[in-house]
Amino acid sequence: LSPAVWTTVATGRPPAAHGISDFIVRLPGGGFRPVTSDMRSAPAFWNLVGQRGDGRETGVVGWLASWPAEEVRGYVVTSYLPYIYNWSTGRPLKGTVVEGIPRQTFPDSLLAEIEPLKVKPGEVDPALAARFYDPSMAASLGKDSSECVEGFLWSLASDETYRRIALHLYASRKVDLFAVYFGGIDVVSHRFWKFTYPDDERYGTDPAEAAILKGIIPGYYEYMDGILGEFLDRMDDRTTLVVLSDHGFKPVLIPGKPTTSGHHRLEGILALYGRGIAPGRTLEGSTLLDILPTIFALMGEPISRELPGKVLAGAFSLPPTDRLRLEYVD
Repeated sequence: LSPAVWTTVATGRPPAAHGISDFIVRLPGGGFRPVTSDMRSAPAFWNLVGQRGDGRETGVVGWLASWPAEEVRGYVVTSYLPYIYNWSTGRPLKGTVVEGIPRQTFPDSLLAEIEPLKVKPGEVDPALAARFYDPSMAASLGKDSSECVEGFLWSLASDETYRRIALHLYASRKVDLFAVYFGGIDVVSHRFWKFTYPDDERYGTDPAEAAILKGIIPGYYEYMDGILGEFLDRMDDRTTLVVLSDHGFKPVLIPGKPTTSGHHRLEGILALYGRGIAPGRTLEGSTLLDILPTIFALMGEPISRELPGKVLAGAFSLPPTDRLRLEYVD
């Protein structure tokens, strides 16, 4: 589940060690509440960078299970995650900046700065939505497919919000480690797999609906590729870029749940580019536990001996006579 694996990325520890295993926890008296950052039992990278008093700072935007915002050296814009059962409550399933929720940013004053950058689902630019499907055809969709589209607009509004915030902060508040999470590919892959890949007869996909919605998944990859390009344009030669997914996707058929046709598979994607990285190599056997040690090695940050992951040294560009110098601490 995404909060568990993204917390594994952030801490370098498995869920059994960091304590986040789901989107929600069951309350002793009944009911549920969303997982929160104060339930995490291991430090994340945003807690660790700059601990030696060297002035290093971290900026984090939209990371899952980061609310409420923790006090860090740098800043945090959290992903608030209300647990809901439908979209009609007016709140997103996978975070955005929500009115009336405390500690969505650290420092608190940052919230006023980013508030004008927020995009609401009803305010999504029609030209942007038209990159994914023809909005004029949406009225012909059935109830379940319309619900998928409504959830898509929530997700697109959330990613547009974090895109604007991330580009603004990346330019205006320089930090040593910057991280931003976008959840839209996950959402559209859950909802629209059967429309993009309708040939599996088990789905019983309506061909007319598939014709309208088949472009949403590939369109979202193009959208994310555009965001990646915006950051590449702003990178300098001192910067290393890491592109990461916490999992992949595969088809799924869940009886009684027609709005979910794609589901997680274990294999994800990792790519590194820029300063210190050897081009053209393939990383074999990397896992989510290896991300934090590798990033800390690139930064020259000390690495805990307790972390189970390894540094992906095969990605690094080093002179033939040189060796990677790592600092390990207890």
